[in-house]
Amino acid sequence: MLPPVLHRGPLTISNPTRDSEAEFTMIGHRFENAKDFKDALCDLAVKRNFNFRFIKNDKDRVTVTCADEDCQWRVHASRDGNLPTFRIKTTQHEHKCGGGINAPFHPRASKKWVSRKVVMKLRDRPLYRAVDIQRDILRDHGVRLPYKQAWMGKELAKGILHRSDIASYDLLVWYAAKVSETNPGSVVIIDTDGERFKRGFFCFRASLDGFKRGCRPMLFLDGTHLLGKYGGILLGATAKDGNERFFHLAFAIVDNETDDNWTWFTSTLGDAIYGDDDYTNIIIFISDRSKGLVNAIAKVFPSSPHAYCLRHLHANFLKSNGQLGKSLKDECWSLIMKIAYACTSFEYDEAVYGIPCKHACAAIMQTDTNIHRFIELYYTVESYKLTYKESIFPVPDHDKPLDESRQLRIRPPISKKRPGRPRRKRIESQAWHAFDFFERQSLGSAKVLALISGMGDVVIGC
Repeated sequence: MLPPVLHRGPLTISNPTRDSEAEFTMIGHRFENAKDFKDALCDLAVKRNFNFRFIKNDKDRVTVTCADEDCQWRVHASRDGNLPTFRIKTTQHEHKCGGGINAPFHPRASKKWVSRKVVMKLRDRPLYRAVDIQRDILRDHGVRLPYKQAWMGKELAKGILHRSDIASYDLLVWYAAKVSETNPGSVVIIDTDGERFKRGFFCFRASLDGFKRGCRPMLFLDGTHLLGKYGGILLGATAKDGNERFFHLAFAIVDNETDDNWTWFTSTLGDAIYGDDDYTNIIIFISDRSKGLVNAIAKVFPSSPHAYCLRHLHANFLKSNGQLGKSLKDECWSLIMKIAYACTSFEYDEAVYGIPCKHACAAIMQTDTNIHRFIELYYTVESYKLTYKESIFPVPDHDKPLDESRQLRIRPPISKKRPGRPRRKRIESQAWHAFDFFERQSLGSAKVLALISGMGDVVIGC
């Protein structure tokens, strides 16, 4: 509901939150403008379950009557002299028709009305869904909404909060400048194709320093689809801290997972990591080893091992051997797992030096040796503190340009509509449901992280 608008004078101040319809439509009530008056009328119509129609409707005067032609309910409001406010001049606030809407949905519960009701909830809950809006509107206002109406109301509310999608791309120029101002040393690169956005790279200085000082030289690379109006792919480079939790290093927005985009992302990432000459470790990369990634890593980081993600390896195995029966596939995969766990000197060194497993701990304690000598520096409290020592400072938006009619320097990319009916549900890989398969193998509780490409060795942990 709208807040009361205070003005000098003896006239009654409007308060749309009052329960009485007669009080709300009392002569002399003021509103900030015609829009606020009409919004308040819609709120009242939904609350009292009636409909109205406009007789006059412009910026200087508004006259409405009940939708039932035999009903005498009528309200007229116009500008309050030279003031920009609106004031109710004449009214007949009693319904003779008995009111009521003989329809499954209220005609005044439009997408604009829905957006006003959910805008604050959407601000607090970015993942607020259309089905949640349907449920909340029914509970709070007694109105049933079609799904499409709830969805369109949500989209309007998003526009109120975040402005238009088109203008938001132009704000990337402002955002890049503000990040450099508030977080010096951060890397933000906006690449354009003429006046169209092409791709963007983002890496905060705090994340960069945290990775260099406290994380193992190991990065996970992957991409995921963006579900906005213009689509795109979100590429990410993620490390792990000393507590085995994900540590986000950098991300990029591109149009597709191509060789060119992966090469650009990894090259820019390499410049950010090694550009200051204060980091010399060789990074191990772990990914699904898609074609674009394999070529990019080999080109940009020729000395870096590129590991298989075992989960993706299993998914590719199932996909390429679909003609095999289940028992034969399980037998083949069991053999692959045994090969993956084949003991090598490299594997032994990696298992002993790092965080020793319980068996190694028992053996070390029997020799009366200090167990901390066998723990890698990356797993210590000191390294963990260094990882999160720096802070990412927020970007103030008090000077953010809000005029959407301004000349745009960067326009959104040209979105390409895919052929066919859009998918409503993701087709999940069989590998994601195969956790119990690994448990069936006689391999203890060890968890495979990756197979090192071209080396035949395995990085494992107990």
